[in-house]
Amino acid sequence: FPPASSRARSPVNMATRVVSKVFWPLQATDMESGFLVGWNIRRFTVCVATVVSDVNVNLDSLEASLHSLMENSALSKILAECQGPPMVLGEWTGKSGRDVMAGRIVQAANIWVRLCYSRDQQAPCLRHIYCCGSSYRTSSQ
Repeated sequence: FPPASSRARSPVNMATRVVSKVFWPLQATDMESGFLVGWNIRRFTVCVATVVSDVNVNLDSLEASLHSLMENSALSKILAECQGPPMVLGEWTGKSGRDVMAGRIVQAANIWVRLCYSRDQQAPCLRHIYCCGSSYRTSSQ
């Protein structure tokens, strides 16, 4: 940390800023609300592969299905390249506005993001981001 005098002159204390990146597939913007599936690249960087928007999907069974991909030897090369199977990264609230309720996972997940469709921007908007149960502000809040 810089000395207190230089921190006071600085408009933003960089130690309190967190930069997050969400790699988003454009085709997912038009998908219904559902769970975000992809990879946690590192702390606040995620790569979303798809949105699982089946209204009958259970979070536990979805996670179990994703984990079972490790047992498929035909996928071993791609899973090694991606450093593991995809995981549930959070929630997407699509144009319909229907929320996916999975509050319990927020407390246990290494990363949990909540994205929604922004009618103003006509694009995804990061509503919330959680890391290890702690909530972090986003620029959209």
